[in-house]
Amino acid sequence: VLDLYKFLGMIPRSKHVLICKETTTEEEVECLLLRTLLCTKEDKKQNARTPLHCLVWPEKLAMRTLTKVVKLLQHMLLSQSVLRQMHPYLFVILSSNQGNEVAVTLQQFKCTLDTNETSLNVEDALYTKKWDSFLTEKINRKPFIQLYKSENVGMGKTWRIRHDIEEEKLEEIYVRFNSSTIDWNSTINKFWQHHPCQFNNDSKMDNQEIVTKKKRSKDDLV
Repeated sequence: VLDLYKFLGMIPRSKHVLICKETTTEEEVECLLLRTLLCTKEDKKQNARTPLHCLVWPEKLAMRTLTKVVKLLQHMLLSQSVLRQMHPYLFVILSSNQGNEVAVTLQQFKCTLDTNETSLNVEDALYTKKWDSFLTEKINRKPFIQLYKSENVGMGKTWRIRHDIEEEKLEEIYVRFNSSTIDWNSTINKFWQHHPCQFNNDSKMDNQEIVTKKKRSKDDLV
């Protein structure tokens, strides 16, 4: 999936990709299709690129859901009445089983891309990896991110992080994730207490606006 986005020179967000599993619902797939089609009706005067939406591994859907998804695709993408009104869009299905019903339904659109040579380094587009580069860039500066990772617990990551912060004389807040399952709502709420508006006495933000701003997705943390 990432190679496909690199090939097109795009950066994927969670709203652009739906990775299917047995518990994925018909409604989730329908929402992805709606986002795919509705984004094409946005004002093109801004010269915004049409985003790519991906449905990954539809063969993992429950059989009942898979049947409903096939009907959704036929109704939302393939019916003649819809095709006459449709704007150009980018929608890809990635499957490891070409014989599944979803892949067969869209078989006529099958294509193969050589993504060995990619035109975009997503990591470089999102953040700065080198501290020296972060200090020298003044315009459109991307955040500096240093990733610490080990396969085993107790290898000294926390000590290393503190050592690097002291060495660079930084004042940073770091968050340690010791699980592959992350509670994003809890994480966002914890970050929110450090938002600048919490310390700005002149802030005129009312309670409703603050509540609205707290409803962020994990994409907003990137």
